[in-house]
Formats: sequence, structure tokens, C-alpha cells
Amino acid sequence: MGPITNEVSYKSLNEQYPKLELKKEPVFIVFDENRLVLKTYDYEEMMDFLQNQDE
Repeated sequence: MGPITNEVSYKSLNEQYPKLELKKEPVFIVFDENRLVLKTYDYEEMMDFLQNQDE
């Protein structure tokens, strides 16, 4: 697993990644080595995604 980053606001992430078009917070974004694999505003959805990576 790679680094985990916690930004102060979604606006600062929009400056770094404008193509994500983040609308609100909290937002959870997950990248693999090559691309975005998940963008969600739902914590449970992110946890489910991460827990089911090996299946």
C-alpha cells in the first residue's frame, strides 16, 4: 500500500488534481500505480473497496 495523504480541504486537492472536480468533503480518492481507481464521498464505500481488493 502506498502513502496516505490527508489534505485540509477538498479545495487544496482541486488545485493539485483539477480533473477530479471535487465538490465537497469529506472526499476519499484512491489511486493505483497508474490511475484513479475510486472517488467517493462515502467512507463505507471506500472501506468496502479497500477491503475487497484481494478478491
